[in-house]
Amino acid sequence: MDYSNIRMLIAKKEYRAAGGLIDSYLSKDNENHYLWYLRGTASLGAKNYNSALECFEKALSIKKEFEYFRAMGITYFEKLDFEEAIIEFENALKIKKDSEIYFYISLCCMFLEDPRSKDFMETAYFRNRKKTKELLVSLYDKVLKDSRELSDKQKKELEKIIKSIK
Repeated sequence: MDYSNIRMLIAKKEYRAAGGLIDSYLSKDNENHYLWYLRGTASLGAKNYNSALECFEKALSIKKEFEYFRAMGITYFEKLDFEEAIIEFENALKIKKDSEIYFYISLCCMFLEDPRSKDFMETAYFRNRKKTKELLVSLYDKVLKDSRELSDKQKKELEKIIKSIK
């Protein structure tokens, strides 16, 4: 079955419409792991974290996929539940060694003041330098740039460090 219409709605951030369409498909095929994943993705986009977690858990109960563990980790990360996020990210790494997952684990460790943060960031960087730099730039632009917690001097220093990454 083609789910491009659902993916398009999610990409357009039309989560309610995507959810309704997914629900109609799920009423006919409740054991479709990919539909549960898409339902979780729509819920995550709408910041309905508990629903997203339930959907990803359902998808994982049917089929263990890298993307499903990754999505669970991101959901926990966004909920600021870093311990649970690490567990899900580590499950994803058992399936596929991915620089983005190492990056996320590094951030979780940083928030938990776990010294392993540096090692995970280095692993992410050495696995895929370009992707890790893109993730750092995105994190800075979306979260840190407008943070009131950081001084202008700290922001300039972060910008300098990010720009220096090759």
